[in-house]
Amino acid sequence: MPESDIPEIILSKDWIAYVSKSMPELPDTTKARLLNKYNLSLSDINVLYKHPNSISFFEQTVDLGADIRKTFSWITSEIFGILNYHGYNFESNIAVSPVDLYDLITATEKSEITTPVAKKILILKFDGNTSTIHQIAKSNNWLNKVVDSSELVTFCQKVIAENEKKADEYKSTFSNPKNNCKRILNSFVGLAIKKSGSSQAKPQQLVEIFKELLKN
Repeated sequence: MPESDIPEIILSKDWIAYVSKSMPELPDTTKARLLNKYNLSLSDINVLYKHPNSISFFEQTVDLGADIRKTFSWITSEIFGILNYHGYNFESNIAVSPVDLYDLITATEKSEITTPVAKKILILKFDGNTSTIHQIAKSNNWLNKVVDSSELVTFCQKVIAENEKKADEYKSTFSNPKNNCKRILNSFVGLAIKKSGSSQAKPQQLVEIFKELLKN
């Protein structure tokens, strides 16, 4: 029986909805959402829960357009590694933003920087560098040289001209199966990358160029 001296309290549906939305998401609800939305495994999610604030960081980075698996890997392997090494926590010692991580992942995907360089940049961010990812790469001369396809053909032609014996050996492959054409092509690809001074050149792209040039 209600107390006579206590006024009746009526909660509107709007108020209940407002309070429900303002309450933090329950762990089970979060896990279910991550499983369904991002196709993360339960073990993946449990790794993120080692630093609960990393979940929001992960989602913000992916929402910017970053690859889900790469984002997860960078957070749990590289960022967690730095935090654990220094005894930091994600809540108060995170030195990068979701935008920074997105830029880092995008730069490696576009071959603007290499993965080892990306890891160096991440460490510099935690050391207090407040510049953007691109600015850090540029100031340290870490940006890869951009090479177009016509330049690649020129580099490949130079490699062939400087290695005529190997080129002839490759051409004789069809008449002499003992010759290792794959080994020669791999050697040429390495020389072409070195000559171009860029890691942006895709090995398979160079292989196709060499195959075409060595037809004659």
